[in-house]
Amino acid sequence: MSMMTTTASTLTPSTPVPTFAACDTTPQERAAKFRQMAIEAGTPAVTLNDENSPQAQALEWISTKDQLSPPLCPSDEPEALQRFIMAAFYFATGGDNWKECIAPTDSSPAAIADATKNCSIGATKYPMGDRKYGTDAWLTPTPICHWAGLVCHNDDERKGTLDQIDFEDNNLSGTLIDEIGLLKNLRFLILEQGSIEGVIPDSIGNLRLLIVDLDFNRLIGQIPPSLYNVKSLLQLDLNNNEMTGQLSPDVGNWQAMTYLQLNSNKFTGTIPPELGQMKKLREYNI
Repeated sequence: MSMMTTTASTLTPSTPVPTFAACDTTPQERAAKFRQMAIEAGTPAVTLNDENSPQAQALEWISTKDQLSPPLCPSDEPEALQRFIMAAFYFATGGDNWKECIAPTDSSPAAIADATKNCSIGATKYPMGDRKYGTDAWLTPTPICHWAGLVCHNDDERKGTLDQIDFEDNNLSGTLIDEIGLLKNLRFLILEQGSIEGVIPDSIGNLRLLIVDLDFNRLIGQIPPSLYNVKSLLQLDLNNNEMTGQLSPDVGNWQAMTYLQLNSNKFTGTIPPELGQMKKLREYNI
């Protein structure tokens, strides 16, 4: 009986597979897990399959280009999902064409430092306890709570979660993504004086919002029905857009509202008498 022998000269050395030690996974597995994270959160797979969608661009960035150190794992909450959502927000609103705080031109330390140097946006400061205000350019290798225009909770079980997205006159365009409604602790959505188009996502009705200020954009469509159920709302500014439809009798749900601006749109119909139920309303312009 003959025996098969293999000499050392015929052996092919194995090539080590790159791994993300912090995640105990290969780059391919890590990317797949980020994709699964997005799908489980609510982003449709068909959207992620469209390489031109903001969500697909965000998935590629967080999986292969993000320089955060140590590398982010898909299981790292709340940072992982929020980082994906904010990257998608950046791409959806034409982030590379913002006036300030755009992503670095490359991953070099010099480019990152230069991007942040050219970033002076400061979010509105409300007396809401201990909060973290971002100052860095977007898509830089720092936690999203460090990115300018973002404010995070910093004092309780919500620490590290987004509380405020705040831009005024920074040349935001494009559309608002549905995933904003996944930011469960977001209370302030302030995106004034831009060129944002499309409809307001119905998903924002999932949030306990205090202020929604989207005035002086190019929004269309009606006020999302879900927004009438956000009883925590104190201020709603949608003036100077191109919105249509009628004001719902459900305005009576806005018992905490103090400030309402809907003028300079294309709304039709009459003002519902339920507006009189808004006992705390101090100023309105419809």
